[in-house]
Amino acid sequence: MITLFFLTGTVAAYTIPSYTDDFARNFMFPLSAAAYSDEPQLCVENLFLNASVTGHSLGGSLASLAASYIVASGMVKWTKMKVVTFGQPRTGDYSYAISHNAQLGYSYRVVHWRDIVPHLPNVGYNHHRREVHYTSEMLPDHFTICEGYNCFDQRIPSFCANNIISGNEEKKCSNGLLFPTSYDDHTHYFGKYVSKFGQSGCV
Repeated sequence: MITLFFLTGTVAAYTIPSYTDDFARNFMFPLSAAAYSDEPQLCVENLFLNASVTGHSLGGSLASLAASYIVASGMVKWTKMKVVTFGQPRTGDYSYAISHNAQLGYSYRVVHWRDIVPHLPNVGYNHHRREVHYTSEMLPDHFTICEGYNCFDQRIPSFCANNIISGNEEKKCSNGLLFPTSYDDHTHYFGKYVSKFGQSGCV
């Protein structure tokens, strides 16, 4: 028998929520029934429209790695996986970035203006594609989406060497800023102090 666990997060203070038929019937029961299947992922694929993975800072790197693993292992089809990270540091080498780009269609790295963390470590690591770069206030419609260059293609190495520091980073997004060194921009997204917003129950 297979037991399925879905870890959705932890909180410091926890109040036991009341039972709801909807949650039991439409989420937990199908997961329990999937344990009896030779292909439990079919229950997940047939009942849940999308799998979403997210994280802030190092949690963004973990989300990126988890999404790649989930898709590569066949638990969820790439068409049903959505990844959005916030202030994610460079996570892997060129091979990882190539693999992530090939595996996931909907994958975005949100960067708040001069957030320093997406520029770390500064050597040996690379981002996968699609940066969403917001200006300082993070207002709706005040962002640029950068697809990233295919600097892994050996036919264009001089272009990449002259225009970007790392694979999949464009000058028109955060990589083009003179001093992307703000810790304050890293801890604040969408006008909220990220950790305090989470600790407050996201209210």
